[in-house]
Amino acid sequence: MSAITLRRMAAYLRAHGVDAWADYIEALPPNGEAARAFERSQAEIGHPDPFRPRTDRGLFMRRYGLPEIEPNELTLKVLVALEGLQDGEPALGPDDALSPASIVARALDRLE
Repeated sequence: MSAITLRRMAAYLRAHGVDAWADYIEALPPNGEAARAFERSQAEIGHPDPFRPRTDRGLFMRRYGLPEIEPNELTLKVLVALEGLQDGEPALGPDDALSPASIVARALDRLE
C-alpha cells in the first residue's frame, strides 16, 4: 500500500506544480520509513484517492516551502513530520484542532 500512497502523493504534488518533489517522493523506497509514515497517515483517513493531506498541514506541500526547495533529506524529514504518522504515534481524533504553531512545534520536536 505504501507504493500506492507514494504515487498518489506524487500526483497531488504534480497537480500543484511541485514536480521535482513529486519525482522525489515517487522514487522513495516503498518499504522505507518515510513511505510507511505517509501510508499510516493516509490509512488514518481511509486511503483517499486522490491523495488528501491529513490536515491543513498540506499547505506546506502546496505553498509554503516545497515549491521553492530542491528535494533533500532534511526537508523530507520535515514533510514526514508534518504529513506522516510515525510508528506508535497516536492518530488524530475528530476533535483535535491543532493550531499551526503547535503543528510546527511538534514537527520540530521530532527532528531533534
